[in-house]
Amino acid sequence: MVDGKFLIEKLIAYAKAFLYLGDSDEIYMRNTLMSMMRISSPMDKVPNLGFIKEMSVPDVLFGELTDYCTEAGIADDETQANLYASFIFGVLTQKPSEINTTFNYLKEKMGAQAACDYLYNLSVKNNYIQKTAISRNLLWEYKDGDNVLEITINLSKPEKDNKDIAKLVKADPGAKKYPKCPLCKENEGYLGNYNHPPRANLRTVSLNLCGEEWFLQYSPYAYFNEHCIVFNKKHTPMQMTRQTILKLFDFIDVLPNYFIGSNSDLPIVGGSILNHEHYQGGKHTMPMHKAKPLYVLSSEKFPDVEISILNWYNSAIRLTGYNKNTIAELGGDIVEAWKKYSDESVGIVNGIEE
Repeated sequence: MVDGKFLIEKLIAYAKAFLYLGDSDEIYMRNTLMSMMRISSPMDKVPNLGFIKEMSVPDVLFGELTDYCTEAGIADDETQANLYASFIFGVLTQKPSEINTTFNYLKEKMGAQAACDYLYNLSVKNNYIQKTAISRNLLWEYKDGDNVLEITINLSKPEKDNKDIAKLVKADPGAKKYPKCPLCKENEGYLGNYNHPPRANLRTVSLNLCGEEWFLQYSPYAYFNEHCIVFNKKHTPMQMTRQTILKLFDFIDVLPNYFIGSNSDLPIVGGSILNHEHYQGGKHTMPMHKAKPLYVLSSEKFPDVEISILNWYNSAIRLTGYNKNTIAELGGDIVEAWKKYSDESVGIVNGIEE
């Protein structure tokens, strides 16, 4: 059996060590946890908790929380216990407004990477980024001539339990979905359910891309180092336009320490969530970034831009220059021209036609 009173003291110590819980908020947080965990009084004598500061991830505490929730009758099954434990870690985490203030302060005073380190480490420590699960992912490289491919098998993302799937059958099919999708801003702080993963411990920071409000968060089941997701505040479909390139440039102006990219807005070849505009990036050099030019072109309209057709497995164009405006303009021309291009003799059909 998990000692709930002792667990609360360990959670308090952990939050003070890693989640920025201040001394003045300790009593308030203890009482909050006691109420959530159905405990009427705190521990009389707290043993030494120095070992808490040595924790690199909260796995042990999170596991104790899920066990306690089940034993105390707070949760009926593993899914509910996981939702409730994530909710408690969300309570222990700073509010979004505080996190945005700290992120922007660090970015201004110490640079973009320091700000990202803060948000990334916080997301690990509050168990949103599943670091232990991610470490089980399989990753290897395959050298093919001048190219090196990275091959990954993501074992960290949990599969649905058959019992959970069965419960979904009884769900009201006419119920309005909230949040509308896994990328909506409304996920931040959301408890979750059998059909929606826990997001109570999710925290995001606000960005401005081309005059629109966007947000950055980290992926809980990352494919590469500091895998981040950047999403539009509005629940609007994916689109690949000239404006997309300008938004990507705005992002790297704000966070030049990261790469950023957009999936296609087409089914099958595009991203898995096409109903919400978003990009993905992080602190990683992708294999295509290392690809060598097959041949180089030039444009009379854009003489300051080097145009490289890459030695890659599909059509890939690299634009290189010192002026982002001309690169964005040429990139926009290419995107718009590609949408209208068809050559059925080689299997290329206009992607926007039915």
